[in-house]
Amino acid sequence: MRCKVVIADDAEATRALFRAQLDGHEGIEVVAEAGNGVEALEAVSRHQPDVLLLDLSMPEMDGLQVLFALRADENHDVCVVVLSGYARDRMAPLVLEAGACAYLEKGVSAGVLTRTVLDACASTPGLTPKTNP
Repeated sequence: MRCKVVIADDAEATRALFRAQLDGHEGIEVVAEAGNGVEALEAVSRHQPDVLLLDLSMPEMDGLQVLFALRADENHDVCVVVLSGYARDRMAPLVLEAGACAYLEKGVSAGVLTRTVLDACASTPGLTPKTNP
């Protein structure tokens, strides 16, 4: 089963980079992109992804507002992986407490990004969990 991912970041070049890194993996399918928080919520509603890759600093609705909205809505069972330019020690505790599955700083390797998305998919209800060797 392929893991469906929505990428939400206000920088088009960043979305393209994440898409290129993730689309190369046979177990991942990027189903949509969003350039702001409102578009991110719409994409999650429309595509029902397994994982939302979410930037914190976006127009219209920031990433924290998106995360809070998703956690308040019982109809959304998406695993949120926050990928941000903010330092991990500053923001990770806040977003993890708010319900994110993982926090990564921008600039992580393609391998770390892919592994984190696959791990998030394994923890999403409805998908068969992968076993680690």
